Amino acid sequence: MGGTGNKLERTISLGGALFTLIGYVIGASIFVLVGPLAGDAGPALWLAYVLAAIPALFVCFTSAQMASILPVTGANYVAASRTLSPFWGFTMVWTLIVTTAVGQALLAYGFAEYLNYLVGDINIMLTALGIVLFFGILNYIGVQLSVAIQVIMVVEFILALLVFGIGGLFTLDRALMVPLMPNGFAPVMIVAVTAYFSYTGFMVIADMGGEIKNPLRNIPIVLAVSLAVVLLMYTLVTVSLVGNMDWKLLGGMEAAVANTAETFLPRWMAIIISFSALFAAATSIHAVTLSSSRSVFALAQDRIWPEIFGRVNKFKAPGNAVLFITFVSMAGILIGTSIKNYANVTVLGFMIIQILIGLSVWRIPRIMPENYAQAPFKLSSFWRGFFCWGLVAISVAFLVIGVATSPESTLIYFVCLLAGVAWYLYRSAALRKQGVDIKEILSKE
Repeated sequence: MGGTGNKLERTISLGGALFTLIGYVIGASIFVLVGPLAGDAGPALWLAYVLAAIPALFVCFTSAQMASILPVTGANYVAASRTLSPFWGFTMVWTLIVTTAVGQALLAYGFAEYLNYLVGDINIMLTALGIVLFFGILNYIGVQLSVAIQVIMVVEFILALLVFGIGGLFTLDRALMVPLMPNGFAPVMIVAVTAYFSYTGFMVIADMGGEIKNPLRNIPIVLAVSLAVVLLMYTLVTVSLVGNMDWKLLGGMEAAVANTAETFLPRWMAIIISFSALFAAATSIHAVTLSSSRSVFALAQDRIWPEIFGRVNKFKAPGNAVLFITFVSMAGILIGTSIKNYANVTVLGFMIIQILIGLSVWRIPRIMPENYAQAPFKLSSFWRGFFCWGLVAISVAFLVIGVATSPESTLIYFVCLLAGVAWYLYRSAALRKQGVDIKEILSKE
């Protein structure tokens, strides 16, 4: 696709894709976000995380269908721009860019907070900027090295989370887990919306379809396995957390998992778990940089974004798109706000993206009948409607809850979206003066 003739190569194996996605989804949030959320939900923290997994299930089914129909780089954008309109395709990527700015900031600050817990007396903001810059450079010089590093880090933090989650089950204090919902059910639902930050990212595997080997077979497998692993990890961690530490105390902890680990594990093991938080944050930062840059790359190849961002560098990576995402991420860090605000804004963005994905997958068979006919994985008409419209409905519900509980964050977010709309209108007008019709470009692809 695109006007530059640049194409990415299929170099990511099934294992590499699986570890990249798990590393993306399981990030610093399970280490730094659970404390403040426990203070709101109480011992029902684990229930909030189970509820937050419901929209993730719908995302996995729609993403599997998407990837089977369009195994290309930036598949989500491609589908939205072709089945809805170029404007909605652009809106999806612009939303992703804004979401990346705030989401990366949370991950980077999570990395810095845990590093400060381990070594003490570091500059939190400079450390956060440094880790984002490091992975920007790593992605710039090629995907194979960065994926190899990703695999090593993901294996380590999964083992550490299993030690914490399973070990904590043997020392549960049931008295700490009652009453289950001391603040009522409403706060649990509100926490579930924020906790969904910890599940965001499953749809990005579709955007990497142009670089994954045998994507028609591998992407559905990656989605199924990764969702099972993530849900197991989160359930074990949250149960062990509220079963070994008073939820009121957890509410004031930024390093809740590390602090709780010290109550039932040897000191050296608690330190290893803290290092795992660093790896979890790092793998998410890497995966966000990798996947988001591919969406920018696809947008630029359609000339909606400046074409310079649609070029492949000498390392066979979308270098300029990577640098752009790195710059945006660092700008988000410089804003500086609370962990919960970063999470809320990120969730708002992903809800908008998910609504567009659900509508796109529903319309694909009618707009792209040949692509759909050749897809090896097909949901029946009933199940496609169930998962597509279910995803839209759940995303709208979460969006409404998020807007109602975070009006300030919502205002900032939608101001950023309006800036994107202004760019799209400017770019469309500029291309028309050159005799280029965006809709005509997309209809030929």
